[in-house]
Amino acid sequence: MSLDYDKKDCFTVDGKLALPYTYFAGRVGSKFITTIRDQKKIMGVKCNKCKKVFLPPRQTCECCMEDIRNNWVEVGNTGEVVNFTVVRYNDGHLPRKAPYILALIKLEGADTPFAHILDGLKPEEAAIGMKVEAVFAKETTNTILDIDHFAPSKTKKLQVSKRAPAEKAPAAAKTKYQPELDERRKAMSKKVIITAALTGAATMKTQNPAVPYTPQEFAEDAYKCYKAGAA
Repeated sequence: MSLDYDKKDCFTVDGKLALPYTYFAGRVGSKFITTIRDQKKIMGVKCNKCKKVFLPPRQTCECCMEDIRNNWVEVGNTGEVVNFTVVRYNDGHLPRKAPYILALIKLEGADTPFAHILDGLKPEEAAIGMKVEAVFAKETTNTILDIDHFAPSKTKKLQVSKRAPAEKAPAAAKTKYQPELDERRKAMSKKVIITAALTGAATMKTQNPAVPYTPQEFAEDAYKCYKAGAA
């Protein structure tokens, strides 16, 4: 599918939005960051019902809907890469110059992975399953970058999988959240509507040449999304 148009009538303006802002990280997020800054420790929170340890920490267990904001546990500084991508474009808000590796890392003692920079190796050397360890920043930034990056572990025999298995959770009792959980499970079995954001989040062509700008590009991309199953 294509549209005919006269390019001289197609007026576009290249621009970039700069939105500086300050926000409160919350009590849980604040303790997470300040503990990294002051003690060089990485903390998660544990649900006493399902026994899962969440990292980054959160206020509520997404499985049991229990309040876990005060159930702090220390996790290891070493872990395993469960997935990664290579960032290949430069932008002022990014923490590194491209190319650099952004990895999902599951730390020893945690049940969920979190995203951070993987450094100390070439992009082509990164691999799922590789063992890595935290490298803390020499100077604080009061952000998650107080962990400067993760690097390949110097301890070759590190075995993340040797963590003691989680205790078996007792049979879940009915709680006030049970109706909501039941509705969520039902919703997962229903048909869904897939939508497509053709331009992403204000992404520029300099960042991704595939971003549509012109009416013809929008029409062609929309048709491709429709053929792929989007609404």
